[in-house]
Amino acid sequence: MRNLNVLLISVTAVMLVGCKETSSAGETDLGLLNPGGGSTPLSVPYKAGSGFACIVVARVAGGESLFCSGTNASLGFASAAPIEQARTDGTFSAFEVWDDTVCVSTSVSLRPVSRLPGSALYCWGEASLGANYAAYDMIYSPPYSDAAHGSPELTYATEPFVGADESMDVMTDTGGTWLVMMDGSASVSSGTLSCSTDAGILTCPSFTLDLN
Repeated sequence: MRNLNVLLISVTAVMLVGCKETSSAGETDLGLLNPGGGSTPLSVPYKAGSGFACIVVARVAGGESLFCSGTNASLGFASAAPIEQARTDGTFSAFEVWDDTVCVSTSVSLRPVSRLPGSALYCWGEASLGANYAAYDMIYSPPYSDAAHGSPELTYATEPFVGADESMDVMTDTGGTWLVMMDGSASVSSGTLSCSTDAGILTCPSFTLDLN
């Protein structure tokens, strides 16, 4: 497994939950972070589950990172500071959270099932899917392993419990009721942090990230 270097950041309070919140509607394309020349305002969407919250941010050199903070035993989260959970050389086309689960979609050269290029889905957290998962190109049981199902464009702090040659729609029941994602969403919320960037440093109300 390709373990990421954990990025711990100076934090003055808990990361996301309780930070300045604006509209929860839609996500903002973060674009490229300002590499220098003064501070630039940036709105950073977050999504929160049971005791944790996550953001996706662009890196100066390219690619995007998923950072999460908080405490959630199913996810193995136990830090008030945001920690990099996953990184892609491209972009995360979607990311969603449930009470105890986080999923992302990104393009890879080796999808988990077919091992062909295309969009793929990866999930961490509560290992509970509905029986309908077997109708999809999805690695769940037997379990996902980086050696057999990973792709070089995507690295992560811990291996996902799901990898799939599918879109996020399967998990979110978009366009139907697919009965795959069984985790609840009673604790889920979302919002936007009012942050700024300067020379690759992302500064938000209660944390700072070096994205160089």
